Amino acid sequence: MFSAIHPGLTEQVSRTLIHLSTAPGIRTLDALAVYEALEALKDSFSQGPVLNPWLNFKLFLAQSAGIPRAVFFLLAAALSLFPLYLLRLTFGGRNVYWNLLGLAFLFLFLPILAEGLSYFGSVMADYGGLPWLAALANLSIGQGLIPYLAWGLTVFLVVAFAGAGLRGIAAQFGLLKERGAEVATSEERPATTLTSETIVEWDEEF
Repeated sequence: MFSAIHPGLTEQVSRTLIHLSTAPGIRTLDALAVYEALEALKDSFSQGPVLNPWLNFKLFLAQSAGIPRAVFFLLAAALSLFPLYLLRLTFGGRNVYWNLLGLAFLFLFLPILAEGLSYFGSVMADYGGLPWLAALANLSIGQGLIPYLAWGLTVFLVVAFAGAGLRGIAAQFGLLKERGAEVATSEERPATTLTSETIVEWDEEF
């Protein structure tokens, strides 16, 4: 019946449902795309077939669920570990403002790590004989309201830590008026030779 009214969309929905029935690690957002397509098919009875390229594109993306999408997010999570390692080397000193900036980057990468971990749990539950790891899928932003709101919280943490860290660093460089007097005092200090004490002072100030 649907194929007689809107054959193109009917084929897309059928193909998507067949794929999702066997794909590991499907997310709630995939089901929402199918639901939207079914609503479009229902409306085609009264309004006639309507071409919706955006809906077709979402169905195409839903068909990427499973191993391809899991590999993509696992690779993204693995690659994010390298900048986090460099982050520790760069902002791992004793200056509190650099450490705050490092925390901002950590929370910025946290959703990527959580998404990769969620797909790792889904793959291991379906192919590794470890069904209890399927609970890790709840970490995915596309799985429900709680991880979505948790992602929003990390955005606020990124803004808070980055703002505090950058403000402190800007103040230490004399770019803020309230620290102008302190910077001027530091500039009046006598020059010293490049000793270990000088290096420690640079690390603490900048």
